Amino acid sequence: MSHTGHVENGVIVLDEPVSFPDGTVVELRPVSMPPGRHHPDVERFAGVIQGDAEGKEGYFEYLRRKHQ
Repeated sequence: MSHTGHVENGVIVLDEPVSFPDGTVVELRPVSMPPGRHHPDVERFAGVIQGDAEGKEGYFEYLRRKHQ
């Protein structure tokens, strides 16, 4: 069983009312992010690798240059 909703002022709002018994464990997963937004972990580490680094070799070469 799954239900859909959205975030409004930082609070999850279900599209249709749902009643769960106390103690029910739920799991929340974002289905999509607004355009231009990234997962908070991505934003936190933004700038660690350049946007045009291609594959592992590009990544490691960028890190080698950055930390010389």
